[in-house]
Order: sequence, then C-alpha cells, then structure tokens
Amino acid sequence: METQVVHAKPRVLERAAVSLAMIAVHEWGALGAHYAELRERVAIARRARGAGELLRDQMDLFPETQARLRQDQHVRRELIRRWLKTLTPN
Repeated sequence: METQVVHAKPRVLERAAVSLAMIAVHEWGALGAHYAELRERVAIARRARGAGELLRDQMDLFPETQARLRQDQHVRRELIRRWLKTLTPN
C-alpha cells in the first residue's frame, strides 16, 4: 500500500506541473493577443483624421475586445479549475 502512495505523488506532481504549464502557455498567448490588439488600435488611431473618427474607430473595436477578454477569462478559469483538481487527493 505504501508503494502506491509513493508512486502516486510523482504522478500528481507531474499532472500539476503539466496543468500549470498549460496555464502559462495560455497566458503567454493572451499577452500576445493583447499586444497585437494594441498595435492594431495604434495603427487605426494614427489613420484617424479627427477626434470623432478616432473615437468611432476605437468604439468599433470594443465588442471584439470584450469578446476576446471574456473568452480568455473562460479558458483561464477552466485551466485553473483543472490545475486545482490535480492538487486534490482522489
């Protein structure tokens, strides 16, 4: 019985490490998406001919940004839920 416990701990740690790595990969991708969106907004802002056009263009991008942030948060919650599940005993 003790042998099973000794072998189970490395598997739990391995699963936890894999889950944590998945969270890190997601966050890295989310940061990349934020940076790409920021570059897009700056490019659009530079093309604006006035404050009204600038505001309209930025507001047009808002729903897309909001949807991406919601999706990122959903994925983040699921990954964290899975990671926490790997830390709990069976």
